[in-house]
Amino acid sequence: MQKTRLYVDLRQFHTIYKPLSKEWKISVYEKGATEPLDEITGEREQFVWPTKISEPGTYVIRIENSPFLKRMKETIEKEVILTEGKELEVLFERKDIKRTFPSFRADAPYRIEPDQEYIPLLVEIVDLPPQEKRIKIQSIHIYDWMSIKNPGARIKFYDYATARIENEDGKEIVDKNNKPYYFLEEEDKDGIYNRNGKNSWYRIAFLRRSDIKTEDKDFLHIGVRFVFACIDEQEYNFEMNLKIHLAKESLPKISETWRYGDIHYHSEFTNNLTEFGGPMRMAKAAGIASGLQWVAITDHSCDLDPKTFVDMQQQAQDVSEDGKFILIPSEEVTVEKNKERFKQIDYLHLLVHGADFIRGTFSGTHPLPGVFNSLKRHSLAFAFAAHPTAFKINWEDDNGDYDQGFRFPQFYGLQILNAKFREVCRIHSVDSIDPFEKNGEFRRDRTLLQKMIASSNYETQWKNGIKMWDKYLLKGLSLNPVRKLYIVAGSDAHGDFNYSIVVNPLTGNFITDNAFGKVRTLVSREELTEAGLSESLKSGRYIVTDGPVVDFGIYGMRKGKLLKGSIGEDIEFQLSCFSFKVEWKNTKEFGKLQDIKIIKNGKPLENPALALKENERLQGLRKNIPIEQRELIAYYRIEACSQKGEEKFFCYTNPIWVRIVG
Repeated sequence: MQKTRLYVDLRQFHTIYKPLSKEWKISVYEKGATEPLDEITGEREQFVWPTKISEPGTYVIRIENSPFLKRMKETIEKEVILTEGKELEVLFERKDIKRTFPSFRADAPYRIEPDQEYIPLLVEIVDLPPQEKRIKIQSIHIYDWMSIKNPGARIKFYDYATARIENEDGKEIVDKNNKPYYFLEEEDKDGIYNRNGKNSWYRIAFLRRSDIKTEDKDFLHIGVRFVFACIDEQEYNFEMNLKIHLAKESLPKISETWRYGDIHYHSEFTNNLTEFGGPMRMAKAAGIASGLQWVAITDHSCDLDPKTFVDMQQQAQDVSEDGKFILIPSEEVTVEKNKERFKQIDYLHLLVHGADFIRGTFSGTHPLPGVFNSLKRHSLAFAFAAHPTAFKINWEDDNGDYDQGFRFPQFYGLQILNAKFREVCRIHSVDSIDPFEKNGEFRRDRTLLQKMIASSNYETQWKNGIKMWDKYLLKGLSLNPVRKLYIVAGSDAHGDFNYSIVVNPLTGNFITDNAFGKVRTLVSREELTEAGLSESLKSGRYIVTDGPVVDFGIYGMRKGKLLKGSIGEDIEFQLSCFSFKVEWKNTKEFGKLQDIKIIKNGKPLENPALALKENERLQGLRKNIPIEQRELIAYYRIEACSQKGEEKFFCYTNPIWVRIVG
């Protein structure tokens, strides 16, 4: 019988495996066998393998002998069925990764709005189907890790579906009204929460804020200890410490029709070798608790397929059903750059909203023009460049041009603000995650922080992103009609409600203080619906911030009438003299406002009227500012900065375009 030829494709592992490619060994086994029938080594991402297999049957093809995999305690294998006289293409996908031991995770929002009575707490075991017997969860203990004086509680598990909340003496905890001190969300039809039907499990407990005993008026210090047994019946512990800011004031808003959200978030449908996202139900609970009203679910295209994409859309719709918090199903698509012009890295990330599923690998298989051409079929589709100046995924080409996406009408702008971290520390222990010092401050690894700041400092990234945006805007002024581009903000959180855990076997695992909702997009919209929010995101009527907020309007005359231009709009005036009305809000959480700048065509205007008095640095205020425009067309936007201690906070508005007509 003719030997079987395999066409092996490893491109999905391009970025992760390329540094270690010389150490690959790929083996083929009969299903259930322990000794390989054949093996091959090599460096290429795609190759033809004329194997020794001659009999039809079921075989397992496995990537072996990689220090990367050994460090991760993972295997990558794919089961294939070979038939007589057939050649077979073997596409290794990230879903072919087999993890050998589960990960434990506890999470809670990094801040809580003052009007929120309950604090959601996520407890999760990743890569463990409840039906498996490898791990038996016994209890989860919740306590104040800053003080041994304040006893905690525990969630006692009788099995994965049955649990109750009790104190350390085994008594169920209730308040004076006989209501549970903690309570769990309603269970699904199977009595458990099962992340996307995959090999993971979670529950969400709600901590009654008024009953939590703490000596710190500004923060809660919640320790979570998992107690579990393995096959050997030996008892093990895993601990995580969390820190929650008890906000004294709500996030600042111009009015109640402004809606805070996060444009870049990964749910449970992101699940691969080094990343897994957070449950949508927890995103809703943590979002409401921390002051958000919506989130875009932007799972990786390489983690989705046509079926799971539909499942993700349906789950987002189900979680949004009560209208209290809106989840916008979207996708983070990996696309190829123009390889002739870009030399630094050969792929880009694109946040796509309102379209059908776009298949993609981690290293990109679709050229950018092809993706935008596919979006033409969807009248509601729009896209933003994801983190365009971060992680060496840079939209600037070798000539300093930014024409990638500019010529496509479905390209609406740039996600300038992506994540925010000021602190970083390594994970050294295998049985605990604790990024905090004994005094409650974030434990800082100065050497690692200096390296990360040198390569991915958030303030530098944001400022570089603003420069990129201004180049786009100036280019758009020369077109008729003017080409508008907007900016959005998102955390790029994968769960990460309290802090971000980064799994990187090449450099070592570490933690940053970035968290879901730390950088925000604030949309002006009356009704809170997916359709309404999407329409506003396409109109530019929003600002981006991690602290203070600013709104402005431009007032001028045309044909004897006073007209107003709002953020995201273009407007025509007959007179070159008109006025700005600027309004801002801030709270003590974000320190004192340092300055407010009007930016015209990329350059700040010197205007004494914007000089801040001391009493204006914390309180919101409105100011009327006269402006004279000599150009026929110009765009205006506003930047604001506040500071608390050493930390700075920024706000950027989208522009208003003004054209002077006769």
